[in-house]
Amino acid sequence: MRQRRSIYKISIAVLLLFFILYLNPFNFVKKSNNVINGVIQDLYRLLKHNEPMSEWLKNSYNACSGNFVGYGNEFALLKDVILDPKMPDTFYLKCDGEKMPDYRFEEGKEGTHLNKWINDIQKLETSEFLNVETDNKFTIAIKRYEYANMYHTMTDWYNAFLMITFFNQTGRFTRVILMNEQTRGALDETWEILFDELLSVKKLSKPVQFSKLVWNILGYESPLNFHGLASLPYIEEFHKFFLGRFGIKDTKPLHCKKLLILFIWRRNYIAHPDNPTGLVKRKIKNEEELVLTLRKFYPDHDVQGIQLDAIPMKEQLQWITKTDVLIGMHGAGLSHILFLPRHAAVLELFPLYWTKYTHRHFSAMSSWRGLKYASWQNLNPGNEYPDYSSYIPPSILTTEVNMLVNEMCPS
Repeated sequence: MRQRRSIYKISIAVLLLFFILYLNPFNFVKKSNNVINGVIQDLYRLLKHNEPMSEWLKNSYNACSGNFVGYGNEFALLKDVILDPKMPDTFYLKCDGEKMPDYRFEEGKEGTHLNKWINDIQKLETSEFLNVETDNKFTIAIKRYEYANMYHTMTDWYNAFLMITFFNQTGRFTRVILMNEQTRGALDETWEILFDELLSVKKLSKPVQFSKLVWNILGYESPLNFHGLASLPYIEEFHKFFLGRFGIKDTKPLHCKKLLILFIWRRNYIAHPDNPTGLVKRKIKNEEELVLTLRKFYPDHDVQGIQLDAIPMKEQLQWITKTDVLIGMHGAGLSHILFLPRHAAVLELFPLYWTKYTHRHFSAMSSWRGLKYASWQNLNPGNEYPDYSSYIPPSILTTEVNMLVNEMCPS
């Protein structure tokens, strides 16, 4: 049934594309030379990522007597590969009497470092790295990009979870090795909780031979980043894995007489040295007014507001797993939708300058988890301020929240 819904959506998209071409083919092609290829590529991925595990197994590639195995042109397993901190961009691989892997990874919209990595594989000579230490722990090699962004880091976490699921491993006995060195950020501690250890190739004290090293799926190519999917593979398993690593049980029942309605605030803060001004966009101008309005409208419910990124991840998750209605401006913090109770509802807010129809990250997450979802976009320029904060009319907020509450708890 899910596959049928996905194919139905894809068929509609294809028909729409051909309709646009029919109306004005010359202008369309002239202005958007790469649009057709991009759309076809996206449609292919929508089908592919619906059931990725079987696709990866069907489309595997073996080289170097099984020491290199590529899966679906998205990730690879390397066996008995050596990493040297003095040559952090090189992978030394046993490939006796065979040519090196002839394999290409999907470039995707953002390109991929994996094709560079495969070019950086060097055949291991017998005389090299004598008496090298062997590490038998399952290890995932990751190159991070937007490492301080919760949403993009979530794609890396989810991809790593897919790897341990695919290879029948556990987070407790899996380590992660970072292939690019970045300033330590607030989310690094979460890596260390989800997995056994967080390493950096440049900080290894000596060359190490990894018996099983996986090149992780590129974050931008994560199924989590394909918002047109009808369903997300292993989403509830990922939900349980993530909370379980923090020792949190998601057991909150729905109590319609006492709901927790939670605002998550976006405020200026320095998340990492690359943003020295700490400027954050898509903020709410009238935070206190909105909280007081809902407290007055719902005197029996608990209405709170919090800046999640100002507290440790475990506290964030403790708030989220108790929340019935989550309200926030479009932003990475809404990735916590993945950890809400199954009965919860989400209200996503958009400023005038941020179109909701092209930013479907969190409507997709809500749909995948079966949550109630609504969104509202400001269309009044008078509600926007120079500091990138937006005034949210309390009457509109009350109306939107009340519709979600009534859907959750019909009287």
